[in-house]
Amino acid sequence: MTDGTADNLSYRQGLDVVVRLLGGKGTSWAPAVLAALAYQPLRRSDLLDEVNRAETRWGNLSHRHLLSDKVLGDTLARMQANGLVLRRRVQQFQPSSWYELTPIARSLLAVLRPVAEWARAHHAQLPGDEQQRRQDEPA
Repeated sequence: MTDGTADNLSYRQGLDVVVRLLGGKGTSWAPAVLAALAYQPLRRSDLLDEVNRAETRWGNLSHRHLLSDKVLGDTLARMQANGLVLRRRVQQFQPSSWYELTPIARSLLAVLRPVAEWARAHHAQLPGDEQQRRQDEPA
C-alpha cells in the first residue's frame, strides 16, 4: 500500500462532487473525514490537519471555512454513533486519541469509489457552480 496522498486528494474531490449532487454543498464534513482516514488511522490533530490541507488544496470544495476542532469532534461523534469510525485512546507520555475506519466504513468507501470516479470523469457535464468548476480546472 502506498502513502496515497495524491490519490487521496483526487478521490476526496470526487467524493465532494457526489455529496454536492446528493445532499447539497456544505452539508457535512463526513466525506472529508472518510477520505482522510481511508489510508491509515490518524490522531485527532493529524486528522484535522489532513482534512484542512486537502480542503485548502482543492479550494474549499464543500465548505466556506476550514474545519474547526469543535466541528471535527461533533463529526467524529456522529460517525462513531453511526458505526463508521472507531476511537482508540493510547496512554503514553502524552495520551492521544486515534481514529480509524470500521469495516463497514471501508465497505462504504469501496462502493463510493466508483461513484466518485464517475463524478470526477463527468464533472464538466454536471450542473453546478461555474466558479467552482473554473477552480477545479488545472492551471
